[in-house]
Amino acid sequence: MIKRGKGVSLTSMTHPIPIIKLNAEEGKTLRYLFVFALVLIEATVWFLGIQMEWEPAISKLGMFPCTQVKYTTKPDIASVSQGLGNFLQGDSDLSMIYSYGLPLGDGIVGGLAAWPLKIPSLSFSLQQKGVAFAVNAICGKLELAKPGTENGLTQFKITSTDVWSTMFSMRMAIQLPGGSHDWEEFADSDITQECEIRYIMGDAVINYGFVSDEWGGISSSNMQSIAMNDLHLDLYNSQHAYFGRVQDALGVNSKYQNITQWVIEATNAVFANASYGTSQGALFCNIFQWATLPDGYYHTDISWKGMAAAISIIAHYVLMQYDDAGTAQCEYSGMQGAGVIHCPSYVIAMAATSVVVCLIVELSQLFWWFLLSGGGEKNDRAAKILENPMQLLYDLRAGGTELMGDLYGEEQSSTAIRQHYEEVLVRFGESRHTRPNPVGMLILGAPGEVMAMSEKREYY
Repeated sequence: MIKRGKGVSLTSMTHPIPIIKLNAEEGKTLRYLFVFALVLIEATVWFLGIQMEWEPAISKLGMFPCTQVKYTTKPDIASVSQGLGNFLQGDSDLSMIYSYGLPLGDGIVGGLAAWPLKIPSLSFSLQQKGVAFAVNAICGKLELAKPGTENGLTQFKITSTDVWSTMFSMRMAIQLPGGSHDWEEFADSDITQECEIRYIMGDAVINYGFVSDEWGGISSSNMQSIAMNDLHLDLYNSQHAYFGRVQDALGVNSKYQNITQWVIEATNAVFANASYGTSQGALFCNIFQWATLPDGYYHTDISWKGMAAAISIIAHYVLMQYDDAGTAQCEYSGMQGAGVIHCPSYVIAMAATSVVVCLIVELSQLFWWFLLSGGGEKNDRAAKILENPMQLLYDLRAGGTELMGDLYGEEQSSTAIRQHYEEVLVRFGESRHTRPNPVGMLILGAPGEVMAMSEKREYY
């Protein structure tokens, strides 16, 4: 009707127009879809927050010098044997089990590889091939202690030791003083429990964590991971493995027979006919603290944890007596504890899909409004006139009667009127009579009386 110079039939104006285009609720479907997409995004964001998980990440800091541990000189354990147990008690007072190794389902695996000679950050880890050990402890039935053996202290007694190259087994009797254990029937009496310990050494790639202070001091922190042939164990994810699996991974060799003997000697110095008292008002001795629970009592069903931890403390002490074998280059990493936030891929897909749906619906709504407005100045003017019936009547005032004409014959049915209007051509544009004027007038009239609109002219 605007662009066709020959005009269009009046019947083309009688086709029903979808209500959505002209009433106040136009675009309601798209708006509903848009609101639904916004709600979907909000729900997905909440679900995303619920499903988020923290995954550990280790950053590489570089290769820096370190002291690689060697064991060629026997440590003088005999000279410190009298106070070694008390020293280790103090050493373990503020320690976690991870300071000595990684807990297994039935023991502990630990070791030492190198000591840092550079401080790249306040907390870092160092990975190198070194010496590993594994400890397994099994504690059996309970018995009342023999009368006259009570001294109010936790007592240890080694009853037998068997050695095979880098492996040894040891039987040890533990006497727990009355009032310190969970055997309710004999709560006020001393009881004894026998434990059997197995120990083995071998090669492993060890990642150990260190911390530093503002004055440049370095202290070992936690073991981060250990790899023994095809077995790899990580911090907080090692209890699914058991001593037998670790023993198979370490294998049997005679490489560390000397260190094994030093560990046996240190164990005898600490536990051979020894008694240890409590500290800080507790009921237990620190070196056997992992046989307790937060209630402060020895729990005989986890005595194996206390025994395995105690042997690991001794083995770690022995490994710390390494020789100064010169420097090597070690791989330093950001100590585990940093990480990334992760969520399942399907949640990410849901969030992305909801955002895309919301964007598409909004663009569709904007495009719909763009088409409805005409997409240009001429169409906007036409739409404005069609939206105002009074303006349309005014435009038709001069030529409406002549334009529509009279019906032929006397029949005035809908069919006759339609056939009549099919022959009537109309066009929307500028009146031919106002073309010479500075301001033109837009009319709906016969094609001969209407000229094309110009974007450079003004209209009223």
